[in-house]
Amino acid sequence: MAAGVPMAAKFDQVRIGVTAYYAQEWEVTDETNFDDTTNFEGSGFGEQVACIKRARIRINGWWDAGANPFDNPPNIKSGNRLATVKLYLGGVNSSVFWSFPFVDVVSSVHGGRVDQKINLTLELMSFGPFTAPTGNAA
Repeated sequence: MAAGVPMAAKFDQVRIGVTAYYAQEWEVTDETNFDDTTNFEGSGFGEQVACIKRARIRINGWWDAGANPFDNPPNIKSGNRLATVKLYLGGVNSSVFWSFPFVDVVSSVHGGRVDQKINLTLELMSFGPFTAPTGNAA
């Protein structure tokens, strides 16, 4: 029986432009909005057409006190548009990555606890086309 090849995320890296973002977790939701095209000719079955494609990106990490990410670059304040965001699977030398030429910052959640590091969570939305990872990362 053939087995898949799982991959640890421990070497993944996030870049916003040329700035390293110290992420500990990331997630991409690739979604498509559909418009209903159900009609009398469908024999009672629903139909739809794919319309708008976008991605929602959530990145959890820690705030870099030595290079404040709210400064420019990378300027991750809500409402801003960021250029060249890449989520590398297996490090920046990997050819397997999510590529977003532009993303909009939906929100940034910044907070801390007395016994922990200061965290920063980004909610981003793709602007324009993007590409999913291609190729073999194993």
